[in-house]
Amino acid sequence: MRNLFYVYRLSIGFALGLFFINSTGRAQSYYNMSVGNYSQNFSDIANWVNNFTAGVGAGNFSSVAVNATGTIPDGVRTTVSSATFTSGTSGGVQRGSGALQFLSTGSTANGTAVALDLLLNFSGRTAGTISFDWACVFNGSGDRGGTLRVYTSADGVTWTNLSAASVSAVNNVASSGIMSSVALPSSLNNNATARVRFYQYANSVGTTGSRPKIGIDNISITSVAPTAPTTQATNFTFADLTSSSVTVNWSRGDGDGGVLVVMREGGAVDADPTDGTNYPANSAFGSGAQIGTGNWVIYKGLGTSVNVTGLSASSNYHFAIYEFNAIGTMHNTTELTGNLTTASASTPTIASGSAGALSNFVGTASSSTSVGITGSSLTENITATAPAN
Repeated sequence: MRNLFYVYRLSIGFALGLFFINSTGRAQSYYNMSVGNYSQNFSDIANWVNNFTAGVGAGNFSSVAVNATGTIPDGVRTTVSSATFTSGTSGGVQRGSGALQFLSTGSTANGTAVALDLLLNFSGRTAGTISFDWACVFNGSGDRGGTLRVYTSADGVTWTNLSAASVSAVNNVASSGIMSSVALPSSLNNNATARVRFYQYANSVGTTGSRPKIGIDNISITSVAPTAPTTQATNFTFADLTSSSVTVNWSRGDGDGGVLVVMREGGAVDADPTDGTNYPANSAFGSGAQIGTGNWVIYKGLGTSVNVTGLSASSNYHFAIYEFNAIGTMHNTTELTGNLTTASASTPTIASGSAGALSNFVGTASSSTSVGITGSSLTENITATAPAN
């Protein structure tokens, strides 16, 4: 970290192939983490302009206006806008020498605060960690202190304090360090509008004079590609089998998105689901999404059973069950399989009277008579034909 009083600079190693968004002359944008890990060393900060609308990398930052709601240091309440760069002893966000500097002034503890947001797009990604270098930058005489906190938000409304990323400094006391690989919250996973807020405020340390500036440099934010579940569903069973329906059961694996159940008539399921694809499910066989030819999605969710309807009697059906993770819709394609054959169509059994009794019944035009039939398997059609007079 470079400043007027001493030079301090530690570099964090990054893999080759990282991408930077050059937003010179463009409005703020969310850095796409699928392109590569985010990295910023503020080498062009001298060319950054107010509202972060120009300068290499500036467009991924967004100023934070004065906000009188909340209580310092909640990450929400601010007393100075970061839309305009300040300098010298003026509170706000400043362009340091190869670093971004924050200064909250005043003698009152928790009396002033300033913030700046970094915009990130984690679509299809799992949020990883944040790292940065920091250093105390002396600011005139005095022994008062300041604290820099890091907050995150998935919606720009609710903010989570990353307590492990907080740093404090006392004016005219040399201090610096590396904040290394602090885990980001899962709320940022697969989030297209994530925000990381750098929030500096006047703390309660010290009794006289000015507060220090806190500079940051070499910001690194990581993410990882989505992965499939490692533990597949197990224990395929079925119950309540009839000629037209069945209940299929399984035990869950570790997919946080749930399971996808695919069913095929007459042979094994012969096509796997494609990662990143949403397949609508319907427990009426043949009504859900079709994968390949004849492979029908009958269930998608976090449960352990499904009642399937719309089946044909005396027919063989095969099943494939896939655990999947929600981010990226990644499937474990070492599927759980099973099969069954539906019951045959049943012939009604008459337990009261006999079938022959129907042929002996003769009605007249002037009277009517009813016949009651009881027995089993009476879901089949029964046809009675009146004899000729």
